[in-house]
Amino acid sequence: MAKRAKIHWSNSSMEPVPSDMADAAMLLELNREWTELLSELVDRSYSELLQECLTILQRHLGVQAVGLYDFDDEWKLIEGVGGRSLAPLAADYFEDVLERNQTLYLADEPALGWGQFLLPFTSEEDWLDSVVLRLVGRKLDLEELPTVEAVRDLFSGFLQLLIRNQQKHKQLLNRLQWEMFTQDWKKASGISQLLNLLTVQLQEFMKSSQLQVELPTLIDPSDQRKVLWRSAPVSEQSSLHIEIRCTASMDGNLKEIDWNELSEFLNTHFLPRVNELRQSDLRHAALQWKQSQSPLIGNSDPISLIRKEAHQLIQGRFPLLISGSRGVGKREAALYLARMRVGSQDLIAEFNAGTLQQNWTVFSEIFNSRIVGQTILLRNIDCLPQNLQEQILKTLRRSDEESQSQFPCWIISTSTTDLHQAVQAGEFHKELYRRISLSALQIPALHQRPGDILPLAEHFLKEVFKGIGKKIPEFSADARELMQLYRWPGNVTELKSVIQRLTWQRVGSVVASADLFVDLQVPQKLNSETEDATLADATLDFQRAYIRAAISKADGNMTEAAKLLGLHRTNFYRKMHQLKIIEADETSHDD
Repeated sequence: MAKRAKIHWSNSSMEPVPSDMADAAMLLELNREWTELLSELVDRSYSELLQECLTILQRHLGVQAVGLYDFDDEWKLIEGVGGRSLAPLAADYFEDVLERNQTLYLADEPALGWGQFLLPFTSEEDWLDSVVLRLVGRKLDLEELPTVEAVRDLFSGFLQLLIRNQQKHKQLLNRLQWEMFTQDWKKASGISQLLNLLTVQLQEFMKSSQLQVELPTLIDPSDQRKVLWRSAPVSEQSSLHIEIRCTASMDGNLKEIDWNELSEFLNTHFLPRVNELRQSDLRHAALQWKQSQSPLIGNSDPISLIRKEAHQLIQGRFPLLISGSRGVGKREAALYLARMRVGSQDLIAEFNAGTLQQNWTVFSEIFNSRIVGQTILLRNIDCLPQNLQEQILKTLRRSDEESQSQFPCWIISTSTTDLHQAVQAGEFHKELYRRISLSALQIPALHQRPGDILPLAEHFLKEVFKGIGKKIPEFSADARELMQLYRWPGNVTELKSVIQRLTWQRVGSVVASADLFVDLQVPQKLNSETEDATLADATLDFQRAYIRAAISKADGNMTEAAKLLGLHRTNFYRKMHQLKIIEADETSHDD
């Protein structure tokens, strides 16, 4: 609307004082009533108290309207009393008042005989710097300027007290709400669940779904989200920290958050819970699978010796080196011993030396966790690069200095090569070898442990068929005989692979030898069940088993069996009669 009012500016050098004793008494009464209002802060909202404050001011000044205005993109009425008397006013008036920091008097506005005061605030509160107090009344004239400015200063002091007390009250409410958060934190069973829980709580608290609580492990340059808060390290032994991130569009929702107070609360209450669950996760989530309670399979002397010496190995807790060719069962022996330790269930962290470089941070974290009962299984340590040999050696030396009497965790290493020879050849660090082999086990090849072959085969057969929900078959006599005769160059791994292959073959209730060796691999191991067996006898036993395997492979078709063996049909029958194989008498024709 057009400016038609007479404008008067106050003299900024004048001290605002009441014009007479009556005005002084009014100021005292105003101060008393406003002070009483502060006592109602707990029971009433900030908006209600401000409305009541303006109503008291309207009554004592005898004006028609009182309003508080603030600039946020445009001038808006924050709170006011007087209704229609607070008609829209040109924005220039408010801007001039703030720019000059002087009180403005408008005569004959909004009508003849009316007057208005626009008063700026000066205070320690930042938000009051852009607030203007507006008074509108009939017969409100310029002579009341000193009293009006004195009222303004008194009102400014009240607002500052109201804001500070309101902030303290809000902080108290926030604190109580955060304390309620901690009750839910106790229910979390892992760090991931705890972070998700805090995310939901803060999203509700800040009324924004654009917020996320995370445990960053890698720097992602493409992540454009803003980091609102970063915690201190979760523990003295870890560099991990918690971050609260949000999208840039959420900035407007964060103005009322006291991040210093929230940070102090989270560092004091949330981080200890994170560290507590971190210790638990190192025990229960270092591996993504549960350790089975199955015993060490086998009846051979080497396997029986491991079971016999297990207690002594566990009690000593010295680093253990398990050696043997590939596939002999070094890992299974290591897991068996680790599970035997008191309190070691799920405390087994497994690493492959060939990929340890990529997993070094996790390895170091677990090694230095100092959790009672923790076991680290380091497979194929003979494949460890030279630089990591030095790194692990430094870690072990530092651990010796810190722990003095015992190792912080039990280290079990496995190797497929002779590390002693590797040391002699300069391919493995001598001191590292000495440190990791304070205890040592050697597991022979499977063909040197004939007492383990059938127990392992039975175990794998039950395991694989139970896993797919099928009825568990039995091994035929010739299948058992052939498994005992075969040399198993791939050791236990090959045996397990052969048994697993049965799940997709059409195997009935009985597993025949042909089902085991579908490629008709030549058995390389002669039967040596009796020490006094002659070479001739052993050779005949081998030939019988080999021919029976060919017949099973050909589904009883003698012509096909002869072809598999590279024999003429007539010679094939002659050989069967020489070996007294009953199939030669029972079969009079081919299918």
